Amino acid sequence: GKLVINDSAETKGKVELAGAGTHAGGTELLSGTLETGAAGALGTGPLALSGGTLELGTVDATAGDMTVTNTVTLKVRLGMEADLSGSGSLAPASVTFLNDATNTLQVVLDLNGIDTPLLRYPLLLSTSLPADATNRMTLTFINGGAGLLSTASVSLEKRSDGIYALFSGVNPPKN
Repeated sequence: GKLVINDSAETKGKVELAGAGTHAGGTELLSGTLETGAAGALGTGPLALSGGTLELGTVDATAGDMTVTNTVTLKVRLGMEADLSGSGSLAPASVTFLNDATNTLQVVLDLNGIDTPLLRYPLLLSTSLPADATNRMTLTFINGGAGLLSTASVSLEKRSDGIYALFSGVNPPKN
């Protein structure tokens, strides 16, 4: 069956999927916060994002075809360990935006205290992306380390294998 997350105003909280999902009907996030803690936590079916926040834990999460219909936050953690292992990204089979709105997928990159982030960091790994995917997204970063330069900035970069966060103004960027 399908896993549906629809957090009501009275019971705000976070649902964490710590293990691999055995559900094949897909995952739908209507509202609330859903955190992935295992690569296959979202199951094998489609991923429908209609609201709320999807937090990628310390692994790369896989998903079937991803559809975004309303404004959703995608929170990505970077560098849980000194060697940047324990970082997460999302690898859907494909990505579709069902409305004409810009800034529909709001990506928040949590630097977890890092002073020198990677030059590029994968956010959405999929070879099936709409041409205007980066126009449908925003990207900000939080929790930079004390040594992160005030000139640091981040932008979205579409590549053949997905969408990446591209850092500039960091000294020296890791590669």
